[in-house]
Amino acid sequence: MRTYVILDKDDNRRTAVYRAFARERSVVPVTSPGELGSVWPVDAWFLVHDDDELLADLQSAFATRGRVYPILVYGEELVPGRIVAAVYGGAIDYVQWPNDVATIEATIDRAADLAVRRCERASGRLAAQARLAALSSRELEVLKEMRNGLTNKEIARVLNISSRTVEIHRSNAISKVGARNTAEATWILFEAEDSLTSEILAA
Repeated sequence: MRTYVILDKDDNRRTAVYRAFARERSVVPVTSPGELGSVWPVDAWFLVHDDDELLADLQSAFATRGRVYPILVYGEELVPGRIVAAVYGGAIDYVQWPNDVATIEATIDRAADLAVRRCERASGRLAAQARLAALSSRELEVLKEMRNGLTNKEIARVLNISSRTVEIHRSNAISKVGARNTAEATWILFEAEDSLTSEILAA
């Protein structure tokens, strides 16, 4: 069952959205992601008031949890610049509030499949970034050159180190990210550097 998390700093507006959605729906009203504690609803959809700070806090919370959830941003007016900012901030869509709840849910239903794909992709990116965090700066440099298809000797020339040192860094990088081989390690790097931009353009 889908759970709506209403994220809004304004008490009156948050209460109004909560009351509108609470009829026959699972709804949790909060002023910040921290209020959810350590146990978040499994199938949460975040309905977030148009606020850059709230979106940044929510994305930070996603990174900490290692999972991304769908976001729908709402605002009093449909301002093109704000809509674009919200989408680049991770929102699946933007709706006007006050509005009819059925209309908003229809928007969510239409975007549900895309939201799942984006969230899975973004969650994969977070997981890959967490694996890369174990690397030293030099190991990461070597991994990036590996991705570019360079041999150990070529990497050694680029980084001004010995081929043997490159070989050690390559082996350590593959091991630390939990990869079975060079191809898998470079794929983890690709996934970590992936962004929602390509998903947005492909939608």
